[in-house]
Formats: sequence, C-alpha cells, structure tokens
Amino acid sequence: MGQKETTVMLQGVIGDVDLTIPEDIGIRVRSSIFIGETEIDGSKEAGMPNKTEWQSADYESSEYKINLDISYFVGDVKIRML
Repeated sequence: MGQKETTVMLQGVIGDVDLTIPEDIGIRVRSSIFIGETEIDGSKEAGMPNKTEWQSADYESSEYKINLDISYFVGDVKIRML
C-alpha cells in the first residue's frame, strides 16, 4: 500500500501558491509570508508578517493527508477545497 501522508515544502523569496485540494484528503497548512496574504478555504489572513496554521476539520480521521509547509518573503497563498 502507498504512503498515506505526504509533506510538501514550498520556499522562496517571491512566489504565489494556488492549489485546489479534493475534500476527501485531509490537509494541514503552515504558512509564513512576510508580505502578502493567505486565503484557505474562503478564510483570508493578511498583515506583516503573515503566519497561518490551519487544518481541515477531518484531518485526523482522513485516510490520506497532505502537510503543506509554505515559506515566502513576498507572496500570496490561495488554497481551495473542492
């Protein structure tokens, strides 16, 4: 059987992240953006610096999980659940 939990690290100086995640996958996001905004499942956070920690309601019980660690100096993060 394949791995059921995956960690993805996105780092850089400038960048935009725009992801759509299926609802049946649990997701945990740790985002650190110095200048920019973060929007996860319709909820926006902005400011300097912008640090966000979020997880889907069904994260713990999901069979498959994604952990996103995002770190940019300047950027925007948008994650939608589909």
